[in-house]
Formats: sequence, C-alpha cells, structure tokens
Amino acid sequence: MWRTMAHQNVKTYSKIYPAFFKYDNLYSFLQAMYDIHVIVTQKFRGAKPPILHIKAVDTYTAHMTYESPRGMFSYFLGMLEGASFYFNEKVTVETLQRTADFLEISIHFQQPITIQKNFYFNQLLTFGLVKKLESKLALAILLFIGIPAGLMLTYLPNSIVIPSILVLSFVIPLIVSKQLFKPIIHINRYLDTLKEKDFSIAHQISTKDIFEELNDKLMALISGLKTDFVGYKSTTDELNVFANSFSHISDNMRDTSKDIAIIVDQVAEGAVSQAFETHHVSSQIHDSIASLNSVVEKEKQGKEALEKSVEVIRGGFDEMERTTHHLNGIFEKFTTFKQKGMNCNRMFEKFEK
Repeated sequence: MWRTMAHQNVKTYSKIYPAFFKYDNLYSFLQAMYDIHVIVTQKFRGAKPPILHIKAVDTYTAHMTYESPRGMFSYFLGMLEGASFYFNEKVTVETLQRTADFLEISIHFQQPITIQKNFYFNQLLTFGLVKKLESKLALAILLFIGIPAGLMLTYLPNSIVIPSILVLSFVIPLIVSKQLFKPIIHINRYLDTLKEKDFSIAHQISTKDIFEELNDKLMALISGLKTDFVGYKSTTDELNVFANSFSHISDNMRDTSKDIAIIVDQVAEGAVSQAFETHHVSSQIHDSIASLNSVVEKEKQGKEALEKSVEVIRGGFDEMERTTHHLNGIFEKFTTFKQKGMNCNRMFEKFEK
C-alpha cells in the first residue's frame, strides 16, 4: 500500500512542485532528493525528513542510503519507482544492507551517471607521497633528465652528451608538463558543460594532486548550487501558485466588477426612473399645494365673511335684545295700565250701582 501510494504521490508532487522535477535525468533528481525533502517538510511543523544520500560508484551504478527512525522503506522504494517512471528510465535496484531504520541499495542506470577519469601519469609521479605539482615536475626532471644525463656523462663522450642533454632539457619538460596538465583540459571541458547549465553528469578525476582537489571543490560548489537551486525552485513554485491564485482572484474580481457594474446600471436606471417619478410626484404635490393654497385662501375669505356675518348677527341680536327689553318695559307699562283700567272699570260699576 505504501509503495503504491508513493508511486502515485510522485505524480501529484510533479504537478504541485514542477520545478523540483526539472532535471535532465533520474540520477540528478535523486541527488537533490534530500534537499527536496528538507524544503517540503519545512512546511509541516515538527516534520523530520529522512536522510538520503547517493554516490556514484562507477559509470552506471550508484549506492543510495535511506535512514529514518520510521523505517518507511516501502514508501521510499515506491518513490524511487515513481521517479524512474516519471523520467522514463528503467533502473535495477538491489538491496545491499537493511536494518530497522537504515537501508542501502544499489541502483544500476541505463545511461551514464558519472565520468570517472584516471590520469595515471599524475598518479605514477605521486609515489604515494608526492602531491604537489611542482614537486612532481621536479621529480620528473630528475628521473628523465638528471639521471640519464649522469649516466651519459659517465659512459658517453661529451660530443654526444651535451647535445643529448640540451635536447632532453627541452623535450622532457615539454612532455612532462603536457601530461601533468592534462587534467586542466578535462576540467575546462566540464566547465564548458556547466556554462550550458548541464549538471546531469558528475565528473570525477583521480590525479593524487592539486587538480583532484580542485575538481572535488568544484563538485562541492556545484552540489551547493544544486541545493540553492532546490530552494529557488521551491520559491518559484510558491510564486507560481501565488500567481495562479492571484489570477484566479483577479478573474473573480473581474466577474464581480461586471456584476457590480450591472447592478450599478440597474440602480442608476432605477434612480433615473425614480427621479422622473419624483419630479412627476413633485409636480403633482406642487399643483396640490397650489390648490390647497387656493382652498385655504377661499376658506380665509369665507372665514372673514363669516366673522362679518357673526358681527352682524351679534349686532342684530344686541338690537333684538334691546328691542325685547323695550317691549318688556312697554308690556309692563301696558299691564300696569290694564290693571289700572280694570280697577277704574270696577269703580265705575260700583258707581253706577
């Protein structure tokens, strides 16, 4: 299950982190595997990546170690299978050593993974002790000029020895220096491949002198650059993911802006319609106010007329009240007069009797 899951995860990772898979071959990818694990697991708090190392042992074979306290060897082998499938390279895997938390395997590749160049002349002049280039050159001159010159001076006449020594003094340093400096040609060719950003094949040389040290330092520098590239690739992938997310957000914002524009148009249209209706209603209100003002004015005039009528009625009422009072006085006088008349009438009746 773990092996199948790892095989499928390679496909997933190649889509999520495509920059991690931009290598020329499987061996270059496996060389960067530890750095890739470190970069990816940094995104998970408390994650401890397994320790992975790979080293070429010959032109087509490399030994790779996997060390992890979890011992997920099946997942590791599944990742290896998925990577070989991704790079379309068939490999042969053999287990060399296995413990509870450590696995060492041998991987045989179909394509060359390293170039191992042995410079036997440089190795020969080492004699197990001499590593400095100038010492090798001096030793070569001693071996190929000094000793032969001493022998020739002992056994040959000067007429032959002197020209021979002169010839050897020119030819031997030329040949020796050319042989000793052959590694420079190889390193320069390797630098030319690096100019083309081809880091797929490692170049190893064996000279037992400063050239081998320079090449090892160059390999270490390239290894450091590869590690940095892994970090840069991680940043590139994150930027690409951010750019895709930003593009998606931008598209959503553009769609939202269109929706907002439509709504604004609808609101504007409604506002215009509402403004027209408001103007119409305002005109009606204005006409109603004018009519109301006219009614109020007429009511005011009616009120004034009514007040005048009330004044007239009040005046008539006062006049009627005075008339009534006057009539009451007359009625009282008439009653008194009538009573007096009746009294007089009774007196006349008595008088007649």
